[in-house]
Amino acid sequence: MRRIVPVLRLPDACLMVDTAQFDLFPPGAVVAPVLLPAGVEHPSTATRRVLHVINGEHYSGAERVQDLLAQELPQFGFEVEFACLKPDRFPLVRQSRAAAIHNTPMSWRFDIRCVRQLSRLIQNEKFALVHAHTPRSVLVGGLAARHAGVPLIYHVHSPTKRDSTRRFQNLVNAMLESWSLRYAARLIAVSPSLKRLMQAQGFSADRVTYVPNGVPRQAVGQRQPPDKVWTLGIAALFRPRKGIEVLLESLAMLRSRDFDVRLRAVGPFETPAYGAEVRALVDRLGVGDIIT
Repeated sequence: MRRIVPVLRLPDACLMVDTAQFDLFPPGAVVAPVLLPAGVEHPSTATRRVLHVINGEHYSGAERVQDLLAQELPQFGFEVEFACLKPDRFPLVRQSRAAAIHNTPMSWRFDIRCVRQLSRLIQNEKFALVHAHTPRSVLVGGLAARHAGVPLIYHVHSPTKRDSTRRFQNLVNAMLESWSLRYAARLIAVSPSLKRLMQAQGFSADRVTYVPNGVPRQAVGQRQPPDKVWTLGIAALFRPRKGIEVLLESLAMLRSRDFDVRLRAVGPFETPAYGAEVRALVDRLGVGDIIT
């Protein structure tokens, strides 16, 4: 397995160092490399301080990326701290305990009272870069970064206009995101499709960098395919756009064809209402006894 390490440099913003060949893709798959610019052989060893402005109410995919960045970037000369706008689950379960976390709470979506606190934090702690991850965090993080005179980087984790089933909220968030990104030095898209989406929204190609989410390499022992029962697994924050319904219907289809399969689903539902909806589907499909 190859190790992927996101690296932040000023002024080049966000790049990637890669070390080996992927073994995660099927034969013939094309993996586009993201390399250091010409003339840069190794990431900088000089320490730069980066403030990640995050929401903090969940600990799911995007939050795991933030946690991993805090754990991995110090070896490349970057000291990471967090500013948490909705301190809830992330401060409790994060693994990057060496990274300081500052509570800068927002009471509601357009509550910008914490901008002054963030700006003072950036200046007093001499942060060289502000890295935001959500429409909420880029609003206040962007204003604070501009006031403090440091660059702003924005991590595009998902398409904001399709983030939930609440269309009006999606529209408001998308407008908020677009307005806040006017002065962003660089956008980091986690997939080629997100990079194309941001370019279609008017951001120039030189401002949008594609950097896949990376995970530390871990040793995995040799395993043989199961002889009889196959256990499928999914770990997610379960919300409508994740498509768990398709997985459940596929599970029922496999069972109808006499395949002995199980599903292990790990993670919370975004809302109790959606959880009830999914459980009702499980009952209708008759697959509750093979899901844990």
